[in-house]
Amino acid sequence: MQTIEAADGVRRSRSERTRQGILEAALRVVARGGVEAVTHRSVAREAGLTHGTLTYHFASRDGIVLAAFRHYIAAYLAMLEGLFEERAEGGWSVVDFSVELQKRQLREREMLAAEYELILYAARNEALAREYHRWQRRMESEIAQVLEERGAPRPREAARIIMGLTRAFELACLTEPNRKPADLGRQIERVLPALLRSEA
Repeated sequence: MQTIEAADGVRRSRSERTRQGILEAALRVVARGGVEAVTHRSVAREAGLTHGTLTYHFASRDGIVLAAFRHYIAAYLAMLEGLFEERAEGGWSVVDFSVELQKRQLREREMLAAEYELILYAARNEALAREYHRWQRRMESEIAQVLEERGAPRPREAARIIMGLTRAFELACLTEPNRKPADLGRQIERVLPALLRSEA
């Protein structure tokens, strides 16, 4: 099997690169038309592949959707890991970290739209729901760890509150394109003192 070095420096076989291209195309289709727009033909057209090539890699529509969501989560977690490393090196506050995360998210609004379309679809798809909940637990754990380092008495609860603020902000950004990450920073700055306050 022939391998090719991708832009990220990872060597992948031609088949793996084709599969990755399919998943990225599926996410673009989801972003523009929702999960209902995902068909073998629509994804093949978006990826610039034949219908046969797509069905070779994915036998079902649900298989495409689930794999695309997993691909999105993996990319998101990799971005998050890089951000945690930058935070450690730069000594960012919780607010700085949240603002930087949203800046990166908003650079690709199309993928943010795909994320929310997939989350809505997860309400009707058990496999997708499991992936979503696993992802959210991991996110909650990562944020709770940062808050615990800052002295939050109930870091899991505080993490859920910050995640809720972040979700509300992201949804607002999808309908109000003029929203800025600094808006989220101000919201978190208002609640953070209460989340970090020690219990009497």
